[in-house]
Amino acid sequence: MTELLRAMPKVELHCHFDGSVPMDTVYELGEEIGLTKDYLSQIPVTGQCENLEDYLKSFDIILQVLQTKDHLQRAAYATIKRIASEGVKYLELRFAPLLHLEKGLTISEVIDSVIEGLLQATSDFDIQVNLIISAMRNQTDEMNLSLVDAIQELNSPELVGFDFAGPEPDGANDDIQHITNKMKDKDFHLTLHSGECGCAHNVVQAIKLGATRIGHGIAIADDPEVMKFVSENNVLLEVCPTSNYQTSGIKTLAAFPARTLMDANVKFSVSCDNRTVSDTSLINEYQILIDYHKFTIDELVQTNRDGIHASFANEAMKANLTEQLNEFHNKLNETH
Repeated sequence: MTELLRAMPKVELHCHFDGSVPMDTVYELGEEIGLTKDYLSQIPVTGQCENLEDYLKSFDIILQVLQTKDHLQRAAYATIKRIASEGVKYLELRFAPLLHLEKGLTISEVIDSVIEGLLQATSDFDIQVNLIISAMRNQTDEMNLSLVDAIQELNSPELVGFDFAGPEPDGANDDIQHITNKMKDKDFHLTLHSGECGCAHNVVQAIKLGATRIGHGIAIADDPEVMKFVSENNVLLEVCPTSNYQTSGIKTLAAFPARTLMDANVKFSVSCDNRTVSDTSLINEYQILIDYHKFTIDELVQTNRDGIHASFANEAMKANLTEQLNEFHNKLNETH
């Protein structure tokens, strides 16, 4: 089954750059700035954390190696190389430039360095990549507005989406419209972390702000009316089972609400969130749906169709991805 899942042309829409840098690259970069392997080996999460904030402590470590142009470029290249090896054909990699300014880089320098690594990787490997820029809820309004201004001065075709990430209190999306409107005015697509750890209201508010996708969103599974609202607005959830278990968004992997969402006609695509912090792969996330929720290959193909449709890729990319997926699916049906 692993090789079949690897062969499936996959799309991944919710992947954090900093949380997905391969550990061998982290060790290499860490050694260059004097960090020990024992210290860096604390990054991967094992078992359940107390909550999302506890889970996010791993990033305090990993971000230390991602503060220079060279390290950002090399880390981006290594991350995309790893993801391409899993059979992911289209990736939307997201990251928060404000977290990479500790050694004096500007926001533009951070983004340019990541794009440099991205372009090198897509030249070398069979994968297409776009970027989503994340503002941070725990940063000041002034800092997030400076991020918006910097993004709008760039003219990089790889920058396609905008996000808010970080700790998610109830009402997390109630006071960000002045920022999300500025990004929508510049034709950035909007996806917001919402409903990750228990507040369906945040999902509703995100959609009202114009989000066409929701990062995580599993809190809506306890609210039939919100599920209906999400379905009627044709909004896709970017679900990440292992991460949701580790942040205590769900009590067990068997409690992940995949079937509840499908039965309510809520579309979703499957992602890793953070490969390295969560010690997972997209193949592993698919295997969870197979093992715990009896997903078929046909159903996993459909989550990719939905992911392609909801992606921020241009129409030519979407057509190419759909063709690859159809070819895989047709060949599979011919052999069974």
